[in-house]
This record gives sequence, C-alpha cells and structure tokens, in this order.
Amino acid sequence: MARKAFTLIELLVVIAVIAVLMGILMPALNRARDMGRRAACMSNMRVVGLGLHMYTQDNLKLPPKRHPVNDFHHPDAPPNVLKLLSPLVRSSEEAMSPKIYNCPSLKPHPLETFAPTEHSSTTYSANTVPLGRALTQIPRAGTIIVLQEAWSRTHRVWNQPEPNIRTEAVLSGRQPTTYQEWHMWANSGVDQSFLSQEMRENLSNVHFGGGNLVFADGHAEYRKYRDLRSGHFGLRPDEPYEPTRDQSGRDYDAAF
Repeated sequence: MARKAFTLIELLVVIAVIAVLMGILMPALNRARDMGRRAACMSNMRVVGLGLHMYTQDNLKLPPKRHPVNDFHHPDAPPNVLKLLSPLVRSSEEAMSPKIYNCPSLKPHPLETFAPTEHSSTTYSANTVPLGRALTQIPRAGTIIVLQEAWSRTHRVWNQPEPNIRTEAVLSGRQPTTYQEWHMWANSGVDQSFLSQEMRENLSNVHFGGGNLVFADGHAEYRKYRDLRSGHFGLRPDEPYEPTRDQSGRDYDAAF
C-alpha cells in the first residue's frame, strides 16, 4: 500500500498556521519576560532605597552632590551617591559595584568611553537637587525622586537633573545653582552617549514607557515617564513633561 504524504499546499498551510500562532504568542512571551525584568529591577531599587534610608538616618543628610563622577566605584573616586550607598547594599563577595545597580533590561554601553569598568557598573541616574541635604530640608520627601533608570549600563553616575555650576561650593551645598535635564529627550546626534538614532526619552523609559524610581524617603515605585513633572525632582517652576529638547535644556531653580 502506498503511503499517503502531505501535499505542498498542506505543508504551506501548516507553516502558515504555525507562523500565525508564533505571531500571537511571541508578544505575550516577550511582555511576560519584560514584566519579570521590571519586577527584578524594582526589587533591586527597593534594596537601594533601603540603603538610602539607612545612610540618611546615620548621617542626617543624603549623600553628597558630587557631579560628574567617572568610574564611580573605583577606590580613588571621590565620594558620590552610589559609592557611599554601596557598603549598605552589596554582598560581601562583590568586588565591583553592587549587581543591583544594574537593570537586567539594559545592556552595557558599546563605547569604551561610557562602558562599565572592572570597578563600576550602573544603570541609574541621580538627581543632584536633593543630594547633600538633610531630609528635614526636603518638603514632601516621599514625592522627590533621587534615583531613576537611565539608558545603558555605564561606569558613570548619570546625574539628571544636573547643576549648571559645578564649583566645590555648589557641590558642598554652600552656593545655589540652577539645574537642567530632569529628563533627556535626545538621540545620538545630540551626544554620543545616547544610543538611539531617533529622538526619544532616555530616562525612566526602560519598562513599557516608564521606569522604577527611588524617592528621598527611601521608598521605590514605578511610574510612566510622561506622568513625571519637574516638581518631582525638586525644581520650579513645576511643569508637566514635554517631549522636547527645549524642556530638556531649560534652566530651573531648586524648589527648596
């Protein structure tokens, strides 16, 4: 008896059905994977928030404003927010900066200028405005962001907002300054540190159009970047988010 074989049409139909099923399932699987990474990142940031709370309780103020800092965890690096929190949040066997400083959704920066080093690796951006201040100086500390997620793994502490004046007097809190770049609407044409060729938001845009945040009181939560305001970073005037280079580069005063 001759064996019945599939015809070409039948094979093509089977392949088409499999392709349709994969097209339906893959987005769901990718979203589930990304949800897992978001949850892992949130867990990390809660630990960092606990470390920030412990540091503030011990020192009666937040870590210093130091900016910018390259290779932030190197033994010779000046005191900075991530280096000072490190002893409170890393395990004893970690030689370099704590693994929890890295979001699993972000890859190392491809350029050596910005790539992680043997000492330092992070995906966090620090808000310079509240740093160096006593918690009692920060009104509504539970609403003021201290750390947010950046756009790649790097050896630098990305500081946004960043001070326009970077003298020792400013960094030590003895002299006021204005700030800019509480969010970063930019592309690689604006600066080589950015990875996208298209204009996009580079801060708090890792997980489904949002990111995990650590606040001045030490708690962590997730928010969409379009729901953030300049006031959440301790700046005035308090403005809603705009996806423009103009707002990214605008000068703001500290609100406290």
